[in-house]
Amino acid sequence: MAEQTCNDWMIDQAGVNAVAARKFKAVLSDVRGHGYQVMVTQVLRSKEVQRKLYCAGRSDAELLEDGLSKVEIKAARSAGYAADEKPVTGTVNSMHCKGRAMDVVVLNDGKVTWNTKHPAWAVYAAAAKAHGLVAGASFRMRDWPHVEYRI
Repeated sequence: MAEQTCNDWMIDQAGVNAVAARKFKAVLSDVRGHGYQVMVTQVLRSKEVQRKLYCAGRSDAELLEDGLSKVEIKAARSAGYAADEKPVTGTVNSMHCKGRAMDVVVLNDGKVTWNTKHPAWAVYAAAAKAHGLVAGASFRMRDWPHVEYRI
């Protein structure tokens, strides 16, 4: 069985939905029970950080139309979230801000792999579904590392 990684503490942070936390732990246990290594990268995220992430891949005009202020856009651009890069997120209202989402990375021989054909990603998505979570792998803008608890 793959061992727990050091970032599982993120699931137990204040502000993480208790039901979601139980489900996240069950998913990790299932995936690790199949012998795969996964590491939690994020659970709780501030609204400020989420709004900065949303700025990536969108023009200032689009962001203003979506309700972001000029100050927020300037801060995001200064932090490196450029309009000409690939979008990072599809929403300003992420479940991360509500403590109901988790992102992981798959490790292959101890190194992060983004190869979505790695079998651990399919096991992760199936485990999420089995525990009543929605897997980002099913989103229109695929988000393989993401799972969320919808009430």
